[in-house]
Amino acid sequence: MARKFPHIPASIRTGLALLAILMAVSIFGVSHDDAAAGAGAIENLSGCTTSHLERGDDSNFSDAISMPFSANFFGQTYDHIYVNNNGNVTFDSGLADYTPESLSGTSHKIIAPFWADVDTRGDASGVVTFGPTLFGGHAAFCVNWVNVGYYSSATDKLNSFQLLLVERADSGPGDFDIIMNYDKVQWETGNADGGTNGLGGSSARMGYSNGVDVSFEYPGSGVNGAFLDSAPTGLAHNNRNSLVSGRFVFEVRNGAPPVGGSVSGTIYRADTQDVLPGAIVAVCTNVCSTTVANGAGFYSLTGLPEGDYTLYVYPPTVNEILRPHQSQPFHVAADDEITGKDVTLEVADLPAAGTTFIPNRNPNQAVPWIAWHAATTLQEESPSGLGTIFVEVLQNGSVIATFSLTEGGPGSTPGTSIYSGVMPDLFPHHGWVRVRKHVGNTIEEFDAWIDPSGAVKTVGGSPIEGATVTLYRSDSPAGPFTIVPDGNAIMSPTNRTNPDLTDINGAFGWDVTAGYYKVRAEKAGCTDPNNPQVTFVETTVLTIPPAVTDLDLRLNCPEPPFVWGNVNCADGITPLDALLVMAHAAGVSIGVSSQAIACPDVGDGVSIGGNIRTWGDVDCQGGVAAPDATKILQFIVGLAVPLAVQGCPALGAGVTLGPI
Repeated sequence: MARKFPHIPASIRTGLALLAILMAVSIFGVSHDDAAAGAGAIENLSGCTTSHLERGDDSNFSDAISMPFSANFFGQTYDHIYVNNNGNVTFDSGLADYTPESLSGTSHKIIAPFWADVDTRGDASGVVTFGPTLFGGHAAFCVNWVNVGYYSSATDKLNSFQLLLVERADSGPGDFDIIMNYDKVQWETGNADGGTNGLGGSSARMGYSNGVDVSFEYPGSGVNGAFLDSAPTGLAHNNRNSLVSGRFVFEVRNGAPPVGGSVSGTIYRADTQDVLPGAIVAVCTNVCSTTVANGAGFYSLTGLPEGDYTLYVYPPTVNEILRPHQSQPFHVAADDEITGKDVTLEVADLPAAGTTFIPNRNPNQAVPWIAWHAATTLQEESPSGLGTIFVEVLQNGSVIATFSLTEGGPGSTPGTSIYSGVMPDLFPHHGWVRVRKHVGNTIEEFDAWIDPSGAVKTVGGSPIEGATVTLYRSDSPAGPFTIVPDGNAIMSPTNRTNPDLTDINGAFGWDVTAGYYKVRAEKAGCTDPNNPQVTFVETTVLTIPPAVTDLDLRLNCPEPPFVWGNVNCADGITPLDALLVMAHAAGVSIGVSSQAIACPDVGDGVSIGGNIRTWGDVDCQGGVAAPDATKILQFIVGLAVPLAVQGCPALGAGVTLGPI
């Protein structure tokens, strides 16, 4: 439909160019700062304001505009596009229609972030601007509808939204992303479409169509009130394939933008049954679609191709520790609208006071965080006289490991003892586990996290303690990648520290939501082994899920001059080191001394990281004894070696000796 206003010919618009420049402030109606105001979804990109449509109504649409790349849209390649005043772009011709028809019935090849009756004639309204730009290092075409009014010349309510078409030739020829950004939606209808003061009537539609037989409409299209800021379903409060509120990303691959089924539901917490706004939700096959639960705890994921999916839910940032959720696989048919796919997140059970893991990757985190492959000791203060405490480790209800805690010295309170035992290496298991202790006639259980992420090491393989590791994330493998904010819900409650520091084994790790990530590692005095001018190393793009395991980041650092367990400081750790330790423990001299001039003698006190240790006391238990020799032999044959003292160097770790 079109009203009586004629389309302004390009020649007239060109003749008005000088006047437009001289009247720029009044034409735009808002300053550049106003257009970029707010930390919302709209990107402040310079090219977005290169050109503009004159103030007007339906008749305002551009001539064919050259795009900075060729786009394959529903199997046809386009290098030109038309920008239309009424909240959409088209590939076939300019579009003056102001009443938003169903995208399944339109004959236009269209992408519509907000097809409605935009009217920019009011003095307080902005105008439609557009132009080529860059986004994440990729060529892009941008259209801004920032602070635009509605018919007829009304500006008591204003909308701000943006369309980015981003080249993704790195994925395939003609591939691109459709990104729709919304900062505010205060009106939904022009007053000629049955609306009153911008509300009701024929409400706006969002989506795209090939103009023939394939289309997609975002839920809420044509529904009164659904897209408004005043509704939990408002576009500025929700997202798709992005964790930015108000951002909707649709990947067009091999000419096919997302169409298909949808999944929706509400996220709750188990203990109170309260809804969980801010929970991060993803449904995944070989790729993932991601969103964030809105203020009502509601989520909706749309445009899902037919297939089998897994639903992942990560808790928002709350004081309590909530466990993430992973569903059983379920099928989504091409036209399915699966509703009521609700999820309840359970509160994690924490270990009781007096229960300690050594080492614990993040001792300040409530849930024990245990690095994969690390020999870990569990200590427990319990009533004396129990002898042993039997421990089971379960995952998904099945026992994956067992071990025992043996009674040792007295505890901190009368009538208690310290029990300790070594948890076996849980490889290849990782993720959430349940630790079950049989304490006398009672059973105690708590949750723990086994992290498989990886470690930072020197070129020679020595673990680097205290390296800074930083987690970066993007909605797209092409970037841009930004640092995940410290404490953000993108990271599960097992570790929400970013940047973080590696532990004594060089270990690091996060449990994260679906997305694309990079990890950077650096430490003062160290460089990239392949480029000494660069002071960090960085992974390639990491796609989650599936879990990324055993990352091995190497920094070129000065190797520590000594190795823990190499007691004679020569030829690496060998059976001779075990023999020296055993001889010292027995008080026997075997006539073999340290081979390095500066090497301590077995039994000497040394300073390591501010702790006083005994050279040869490899388990840091307070003296050189036969078990130290046993641990050295275990290390030589490749067995995991338990170290029961926090801060005790790992066998094979490089150490720097300080003054005593």
